[in-house]
Amino acid sequence: MEIFKNKTGKKGGYTLAEVLIVLAIIGVVAAIVIGSLLINAQKTNYITSLQKANSSLASAINRSQVDNSTMSVWNFKLNSESFTNQYFSKYLNIINICDNKEGCFANSYYTKDGSSTSNLDDYYKFILTDGIAVGIKSAGEGGCTDTNPSICATIVVDVNSTQGPNQWGKDLFEFSIYGNLNAIVPSGTFSSYDENIKKWIAADASEIDTNCMSTGEYCAAKIANEGWEINY
Repeated sequence: MEIFKNKTGKKGGYTLAEVLIVLAIIGVVAAIVIGSLLINAQKTNYITSLQKANSSLASAINRSQVDNSTMSVWNFKLNSESFTNQYFSKYLNIINICDNKEGCFANSYYTKDGSSTSNLDDYYKFILTDGIAVGIKSAGEGGCTDTNPSICATIVVDVNSTQGPNQWGKDLFEFSIYGNLNAIVPSGTFSSYDENIKKWIAADASEIDTNCMSTGEYCAAKIANEGWEINY
């Protein structure tokens, strides 16, 4: 059997430099692939927890309306703590209450454009048994009724509590309770209320996208609209 030889008559083979180059290329490709897999796995975990939070809050509202009558007669003028205790606490599996103290949410959060936001001090905060942090803020003195439809309450959820990345649209999301709707939906789902037909008008996808990629408050709406997927 003949052995391959180069023009100098020596046996052919790879030099150490060539082997190192090949290994380096394999390492770069592996790092890209593994990094992509880790990011996708992280997104999947965020989505799963976000859906869980959405389900828990929707269930709590439905059960609360059985005991406390329809949401149209709820007292949204209560402060956030009293409002939460009146309409939510009994219907959620809460293991730790932080109120306006630290421990449930991170000290600060970042938006997609890089700006920093505060620790949601005006929310009544607690953690559920599945590790999801929830903050609820009622309308307060202004109130909210079916004849004065507006955002009656705002609810923020951090799907992994104080753990990173602590960024709007990644692990921090916002929901709203709208007057004359009797439901909780991702913030930004509606753009305005039409008095003539007595209905909320759905926001344009472009409006939701723009907000999600800047402040991040409407990212839960974007995710829900796109089949519960994070496509950003």
